[in-house]
Parts: sequence; structure tokens; C-alpha cells
Amino acid sequence: MLGMRALGRCAAAVPLGGLLCGLLCALTGAGPPDPLLPEARAIIREHPGMWAQASVARGEHTIVVGGPRRLVADLSVLADRASRTVARVWGPVDAVVLVPATAEQAEVLAAPARVEGLAALAGVGRVIIEPDGFARLTPTGRQVVLAHELVHVATGAAVTGDLPAWLVEGFADYVGYLGSGLSARTVAAELAAEVRAGALPRELPGRADFRAGSARLAQAYEEAWLVCRYIAGRFGERKLVKLYRAALRHQGQGDQDQGEQDQGEQGQGEQGQGEQGQGEQDQGDQGQGEQGQGDQGDRDREGIAPALWETLGITQAELTRDWLASLPEQLGIPTVPSSP
Repeated sequence: MLGMRALGRCAAAVPLGGLLCGLLCALTGAGPPDPLLPEARAIIREHPGMWAQASVARGEHTIVVGGPRRLVADLSVLADRASRTVARVWGPVDAVVLVPATAEQAEVLAAPARVEGLAALAGVGRVIIEPDGFARLTPTGRQVVLAHELVHVATGAAVTGDLPAWLVEGFADYVGYLGSGLSARTVAAELAAEVRAGALPRELPGRADFRAGSARLAQAYEEAWLVCRYIAGRFGERKLVKLYRAALRHQGQGDQDQGEQDQGEQGQGEQGQGEQGQGEQDQGDQGQGEQGQGDQGDRDREGIAPALWETLGITQAELTRDWLASLPEQLGIPTVPSSP
């Protein structure tokens, strides 16, 4: 049988013929062992009846399983494109992409996480498509969603729950939106409307802001994205990546040095807001939130204070202040000069 890597290169989707062994055989062929095959086998065996009429496509970095067949083939191409973007910024990522037939099936696959209002969500080594939400996305939105979720897979977001939400979700959106060419005002339309009305946020978005049903869920994702966009523009993309890696390293260690970090001389730079290619807020909402800023217990587990100081030389309070000051310019909203 033709190896799936070759099939992936031509974006082919192979029907499973109603049998689980169809997938297992289709993904087996000559050549070196496929690193994704054990993960795909394990996932399919969890709910074999769900994939009885499924198709499979093997891309360069993903295995896509589900239906309909044309969507599976298209997602294989989109997922490989997204994985290349993630690899350029963060590092290599491989994942199994699951495309269930119904939202109810997506709920089963995602349990105990909720899929209501989402287009996709990430787990360990996998991305689960919520078919109803995903179908409503534009082509750009689909690309953004896949890259966003693959970032979560690459960074281990499903198993690193103590990082702040604005960093987890904002970084995923930062990578997801690269190269889309959309303006910040388009991406963050809801937040832009608030800023134009004079209602600027007062702090970084926290855990509660990212929960399903939150009144400002869209704005929370937009704010998180703009925080990470601001960091990349002012300090550089590599520093943004270093911040995330440092936060992973420091999480759970506590913020014992918060007092010292709040003092010191922090070298500020000029905000150079480089345009990193924006996306659209179509993406349904991926992944759940994190840090409630008022909750000291959450902050102590996040390790963000030492990570900020180590990589950027600033405190969270200073980051918040400078990011808030940057919002009108980032969103292309004129500000009225203050009277002398």
C-alpha cells in the first residue's frame, strides 16, 4: 500500500473503508517508522465507531482523520502550512488533527473541556476541530485557527496550566496571525470600538476573561494578542519567544523576587510595533484562559514576574502600563493631544 507520507505530499485523503485497521494499514509502509502513527492509533482506538467512515491524509507534519474527504485533504495542506509557521517561530511541531462529524462528537473527544463557541481546540499531540464553528470561518480564519492550535501543541499548553492566559493565548494568536496581512483594527474590532469610545482596559486579561460565556471573550483574545504583538514590536520576536520559554521554566517557583523586580532600573525602549501580519478574530475561541490578576495565588504559580525581568528587564506593572499606552497607536485610533 502506498505510504501516507507520499499521499500527504499530493494532499490525498484515503477512505478508511469502515475499519479501524484501514487507518492502521494505510499509515504503515516502507521506510522509517512514522512518529505520529502511535498517537493516531491510540486516538482512533479510543472511539473506533466514530471513525468508521472517516478518511485520512498524511501531511509532512500532521495526520488528519475525519470527514468529509475533501475537507480532510484541504486541512492536511493548511495544517502543514501552519506547522511551518510555528516551526519558524517556536520550533517543530507534529500533531494528529481530528475532524469529527458533529459538534457532539467533538465534545466527546475534548472532554472534560468544552467546545461550545469554539472552532477548534488543542490537546496533547492533537487538534480537535469543532465542525460547526470551523465551517463558519473564512479561509484566513481557518489558517489562523490551525496555527493557533498547533502553537498550543508545540508549547505543551494542555499540560502547562500555570502560565498566564494573556501569554498562552496571545502568543498562539501572534503566531497564528503572522502573514495574514490584516490590520490590527480589523483583527481587534471589538476592542477597537471600545477604545474609540474611550473605554480602555485597565489590566491584562486574566483567567476569567477567557472562560466560555465571558461578556468580553473576544476582547480578551484581542488584548492578549496585542500584548504579545507589542512585546514583539518593541523587544523583537525572539525576545517574545524567550519570554514564553522563561515563563515555562519559572512556573510554579513563586514570585519571591517580586519586590526586588518592582524596584530596579528597567531600560525601556521605543515602541517599534513591527507589523507581524495580523489575522482575523473569526477563529472561534481556542484554548482556555489563565491568570486572574487579582488572584495572588495564581500569580505565584505563573512565574511570569521573573520571566519578564530576565528576558525584557521590566515588571508586569510596567508592561501593562506601556501596553495600555500603545493601544491607540496599535489600533490606528488618533489620540487627542493633552493641553499644555
